This record gives sequence, structure tokens and C-alpha cells, in this order.
Amino acid sequence: MIFAQIVALLIYVAIVSSGYYHFLVVDLLILLVAVVFGNLIASFVNGKSALIVFCVTAGLVDIYSYFNGLTHAIVSNFGEGKDPLLLYLGVAFPLESQPVFVAGIADWLIIAGIFYGLTGLGYSRSFSFLVPWSGLLLAVIIGLLAGGIFAIPFISFITIIAVMYSKQPSQA
Repeated sequence: MIFAQIVALLIYVAIVSSGYYHFLVVDLLILLVAVVFGNLIASFVNGKSALIVFCVTAGLVDIYSYFNGLTHAIVSNFGEGKDPLLLYLGVAFPLESQPVFVAGIADWLIIAGIFYGLTGLGYSRSFSFLVPWSGLLLAVIIGLLAGGIFAIPFISFITIIAVMYSKQPSQA
């Protein structure tokens, strides 16, 4: 797996460094990097408690970053036309020749980490897929109403509720 992580990261860095941008290429690379590194993150999830701590921590960090941290700086700089970095850190689609961002690379990393974490704990692939995606959907709906919002706290909240109120399957 380490080879895949290195290759994914090198391709991503090469595209960002080159300044080449096409939303489909960059979006696919962001998702590839998220899946590969999400699997690595999940390797540290060894129980329900670890997953809950991971979700709480990720959610709090995202809230801070959105209002005062790196996310705030990147989004502000992009909005002011100072730095195109956001184009390479967020999955977007063009609407009237302007990018509309759905979620950032950190959101996709957390979704992938939760997916692999849940499957590693014995949950079904469908449960492991639907839980974090339900949180993302909730964040997108609220974000559309509010004009943008952080996603990880919603992904984390839905995951924590699902994990706390579902029976963990026995691991073979």
C-alpha cells in the first residue's frame, strides 16, 4: 500500500506544481489521494472508542480551521484572487465558468478514513459508505442554505451517532 500512497502523492504534487487545472483531473486526483491516505488513517482505528475520538478531534480541528485557521486563509485568499490553491484542494465543478466547491481534500480524507475504519471494525461496506456520506449530504444541504459551511463536524456527528447506536458486528 505504501507504493500506492507514494505514487498518488507524487502525481498530485506534479499536477499542483505544474499549474495545470482541469476540474475533472484535479477532482479525481483529490479523491485518489483521499482514498489512499484515508486507508492509512484507518489503520490507527482499533475500536469504536478510537473512531469516536478521531471523529471528535477531526470535527473540532475543522471548525477551528474554518473560522481562524488554514481553511479560512486558503478560502479568503482564493476569494480575493490572491492564490488559486483552493482549486487544487477542493472537489469542484464548473457553474457559469466559476468553480463551485463541494468539499475539500480534508473532508474526503475523513470520509475515506471513516469508511475504512468502519469496515475494519467489521461493519458492512454499505453501512460504512452510507454513514459518512450521510454526514456530507447534511453538510452540503446546510452549506447551500448558509452559503458555505464546514463538513467534517457533520460527517463526524452522523458517524458518532451511527456507531453509538448500532451493534458492532463480530469480527471473524
